[in-house]
Amino acid sequence: MTRRGSQAVEFALILPIFIFLVFGGLEILWYSIEVGRIQSALVAGCRGGAATGVNIFVDPYTRAAELINSTVSRVSRFDCGAGDCDIIISESDLSSPEVYWMDCTVYVSYTTLTSFVPGLPGQITARSSQPIAKPLEEEDE
Repeated sequence: MTRRGSQAVEFALILPIFIFLVFGGLEILWYSIEVGRIQSALVAGCRGGAATGVNIFVDPYTRAAELINSTVSRVSRFDCGAGDCDIIISESDLSSPEVYWMDCTVYVSYTTLTSFVPGLPGQITARSSQPIAKPLEEEDE
């Protein structure tokens, strides 16, 4: 003996769970993609700034900040020029008299797309340390 409407009731009970899983999965996927994009952009910008150490006319810290700003703005949905990012470039604790290192950090305020996943961080933080190339004049000594 079957009861009428039992399938509709089962569907009504399962639909909210299904919607939560689909949109929650999309939110987590999108967050993971953005973290990867920002981390890759930060490493590329920091490495580019550190590589300009071979040119004595360009400050590697300033160049790294410019490259990180443009790269993050280009590859992600965040615009560092509009104030979505905080970029911090400093000398690293890894520095020694032989090799100078720079630490690059970017903080991006992340707003969720669907708000289906509670507890997602509201900020994406990426860090990288790169050795600064010595100017050519210092290497010849």
